Amino acid sequence: MTIETKKNPVQDLEEEFRSKIKSDDPKALWDIYKMYVSSADDISKQRQNANTFFLSVNSALIAVFGLVKSDAANYTIYGIVIVGILLAITWLGKLNSYSRMNGAKFSIINILEEKLAAMPYNYEWKFLQMERHRTFSSVEKKVPMLFVLAYIIVAVLKFFVG
Repeated sequence: MTIETKKNPVQDLEEEFRSKIKSDDPKALWDIYKMYVSSADDISKQRQNANTFFLSVNSALIAVFGLVKSDAANYTIYGIVIVGILLAITWLGKLNSYSRMNGAKFSIINILEEKLAAMPYNYEWKFLQMERHRTFSSVEKKVPMLFVLAYIIVAVLKFFVG
């Protein structure tokens, strides 16, 4: 009796992509590589713009709490809390999407580097892993969760303290 191991679909896709690379034209390979690096950089810029937008909007909502009088109607406070929580959850979803997109792009970049004279991104990642580097994505995803926590605290305080 043989034990069948499950195939990893990501590894299958990586192998398929490797087999499709035509390395007989180094200039074409280099052009594709540059395009992918530029594309990954564009996604990072989009992610940073999204971070700026969501941080600004959430900060403005928190500032609104300071302007709302303590005797304001509950629906005003809870409305701000609900909007803030929804914004933070949307922000987190966008961060996850950007992280997946860049992850896929860097998988392709790493495979393309195997055919080039040097593999800077592959080795950069290896060096960072040796230093137990935490990715920017893992750190930045905590910010929307901190806003959710802040909104929940405000709602609880309003409910119990008034």
